[in-house]
Amino acid sequence: MYLDVPKGFICDRLEGDHGESIYKYFYRDSSMVYITTFINTPNYNYIREQGTYYQKFETQNSGDTLLLQGVDSLGFCWKNKSFGKISVGYKRVSLKNKELYDKIINSFRRRRRR
Repeated sequence: MYLDVPKGFICDRLEGDHGESIYKYFYRDSSMVYITTFINTPNYNYIREQGTYYQKFETQNSGDTLLLQGVDSLGFCWKNKSFGKISVGYKRVSLKNKELYDKIINSFRRRRRR
């Protein structure tokens, strides 16, 4: 699983007991990009507040694609794009940087570029 993330990040990686993993890329402005196979993503609370958790859960099990997004109470953008058991997303992104972070999410691919 690959994303084209801009330089300047601090990466945090976690492996679960059943083969799940999450990579979080943190930036100085407090924004974060992630790629995960855990069912609950860093945007879990936003997805719950939005009332779309059941859709997210169904997508995880059906293999469909689902895009969930919104703006938090501080005016920062968040997004979660699910591809079956894989989710990519971001949180704490300013409106002025949203386009850049959308490009990062859209760069998702399952294989490394040659």
